[in-house]
Amino acid sequence: ELEQEQRTLTLQADSHGTVGLLQAQVGDLVDARHRIVSLMDEDQPYLLVKIPSGRLADYAPGTPLQLLFPGNLERQGRVETIPPQAETPRLPNGTDERSASAPAQVAIVVTPCGAEWPKIPFGATVEVCRDR
Repeated sequence: ELEQEQRTLTLQADSHGTVGLLQAQVGDLVDARHRIVSLMDEDQPYLLVKIPSGRLADYAPGTPLQLLFPGNLERQGRVETIPPQAETPRLPNGTDERSASAPAQVAIVVTPCGAEWPKIPFGATVEVCRDR
């Protein structure tokens, strides 16, 4: 009976977008209110760029950045926000790396400025350079 109900279950998102990141897989047990998918809004593109926490002063909100998208497409972005929390890098086995050689990382939000950014697949590599 539960298997029949599962086949007819439809989940609806609060907003529109393209599926960007699956945070749970088929068969995973999740808690109530656990995020299982992230939607990407094509009308409001942005990049999350991880930088060492010691370099935060170089990336204040408003800082212009040069971006190189796949296919050697050059575009520009600007640091929009810096979230208040930092992440400790993880080793391949999932443990925290707390050595001086691996400082905490901060994910800054970069938004477009200038020419429109190209549409690229989620997870594609974009090279980011700070203007000097």
